[in-house]
This record gives sequence, structure tokens and C-alpha cells, in this order.
Amino acid sequence: MTLTLVLDAAIALLLVATIVACVLLHRRLGELRRAKGEFATLVATFAHATTRAEAGVAALREAGATAGRDLDDKLEAARALVDELSFVMEHGSRLAERLESGGRKRSGAGPSATEAAPSKPAGDERTVVERDLFKALRAARGG
Repeated sequence: MTLTLVLDAAIALLLVATIVACVLLHRRLGELRRAKGEFATLVATFAHATTRAEAGVAALREAGATAGRDLDDKLEAARALVDELSFVMEHGSRLAERLESGGRKRSGAGPSATEAAPSKPAGDERTVVERDLFKALRAARGG
């Protein structure tokens, strides 16, 4: 009988050890399930943040493209204005030279560069100069 009692005690001890191991395993599996739920929540939050970031990047690209187009349009308009102003200044300089040379012809001696131009050119000359100026301005404006 002692042998069966010893074997029964050994089996009982092994069963107790198995129960303890099962309880510990159950606790760890419970922690793993809770961590799995938290991880799923974290993944969902990350996916939402990624979607929002992609939408933000797309909006920034669109805003950059729009700003670039606006800037190109303004740059083109500024270049056209520079060209127009250069044209007007060139023709204005030519007309001023013609007025100055006309004043020199009338007075006989050419005035120096620092002298003032005559107050009023002759009637016929003035109309020619004005006509040329108006033509130049109309051509610069495209009309």
C-alpha cells in the first residue's frame, strides 16, 4: 500500500503543478488579449492619422500648384509691363531728342544739356511731335 500511496501523492503533486501552470498561462493569455485590443486600437488610430496626413499633403500640393500658377500669371503680367514701359521710355526719349534738336534748329545754337527746353515749340512741329507721341502710346497699349 505504501507504493500506491506514494504514486497517488506524486500524481497529486503533479496535478497541483499543472493547475498552477494553467492558472499562470490563463493570466498571461488574458494580458495578451488585452494587449491585442489595445494594439488594434493603436493600429486604427494610426491608419486614421495616416489618412488625414495624406489628405493634408494632397491639399498642400494643390495649394502649391495654385500659388505657382498665380505667381506665373503675375510674373508674366509684370514682364509685359516692363516691356511696355521700356517701349514707352524709348519712344519718349526719341521724342525728347526730337524736341531738343528742333529747339536747337530754331535758336541757331544748340543749348547745353543743362539748359531748359523752349517753353513752346512751333505750332506745326508740336503737332507732329504730339502725333508721334500719341501713336507710340497707342501702339504700346495695343490699340
